[in-house]
Amino acid sequence: MVIRGRKPWNGPRPGAATARLDPEDELLTIVAFDIPSDKVRHRLGEVCKDYGLTRAQWSLFEGPMTRNRREELWARLLKMLTTAKGGGRAAIYAIGHREAAWAYRHSTLGVKKTMPAPAAAPAVLVPDAAGGDDV
Repeated sequence: MVIRGRKPWNGPRPGAATARLDPEDELLTIVAFDIPSDKVRHRLGEVCKDYGLTRAQWSLFEGPMTRNRREELWARLLKMLTTAKGGGRAAIYAIGHREAAWAYRHSTLGVKKTMPAPAAAPAVLVPDAAGGDDV
């Protein structure tokens, strides 16, 4: 009797199938890479998508990940980079909850209007080198 299992190419992607333990264990993770080979760059992008990251730019992905998932992703990226013709560079940054809350994000995609000029910064009085108080 032959037991037929699930075909691996029909199964869910590794990043989508994980039941995360606790949202507090996840940190905002940014993955950036600079690779001259189009083929390797495309494969690295697909690996990042497999881990549930979303593309922010052509070679930059972001999303929440646990430490174990980051280490697993880093091992896969290193393996691909060492075998890639022409090499390349990659980095993974984990950002804490407090820092992520303070992160500034701005997108102008699809914006037709021109942005207003920023308001002038308030004047700051700096004492002269001699230490005088004249303003």
